[in-house]
Amino acid sequence: MEIKEKKHSEDMEIKMNRVLILVFGFFTIFSSCMQKEIDDEKLCTKFFELNKGKSFDILYDVAIGGRRGKSIYDKSTNKYEYTFNTIDVYDAKSDEFLMLPIYRKNATLAEKDSVQENLSEKVKNYLLIKYGIDSKISKSYIKYIDKLLIQYYNIEIPNELGFKNVVIEGHPRSGEFITFTLNDTCKVYYLKDNSEVSDYWKSNYSGG
Repeated sequence: MEIKEKKHSEDMEIKMNRVLILVFGFFTIFSSCMQKEIDDEKLCTKFFELNKGKSFDILYDVAIGGRRGKSIYDKSTNKYEYTFNTIDVYDAKSDEFLMLPIYRKNATLAEKDSVQENLSEKVKNYLLIKYGIDSKISKSYIKYIDKLLIQYYNIEIPNELGFKNVVIEGHPRSGEFITFTLNDTCKVYYLKDNSEVSDYWKSNYSGG
């Protein structure tokens, strides 16, 4: 009888330990999720504070990074950086995004000329219609890309983010606004005018 009671006591202790481990494990996971949610909120808020009041007018109809880019690790800064050779630019006439070759931000004039020489006829026609580019397509293209890169790299990144730059996506079909993707759970929206945005996105904003 004494042996049975002892065994029963040991079984109960094992079960209690399992419950405690399970509860502790759940608490740890829950705490981690809560901490990540708080960190994302701080990250988004800091990103907003760093960039409020800036002009990104040339970025409303472009998408940079994402499927067109790749990330490279920089040991010196312990951060990743999105690199890209092309971007997507929206063409209102055809209602589609065109793939536009792009040079690096510190490119030489020779490198810039080399990229523009290989522009497709479709892209040249787009630039001609949108920006009034004439026979001097080289200078006009370079002027457009230079301005775009200045605005893109003028986006300030919080130190807490593991990247030097961010993926951006303009939404020209829905209104003049941009999505800045800091990570999988942290996105910041930049709106030129809330009244110009579609009802679908307004409901998203109002919902937080």
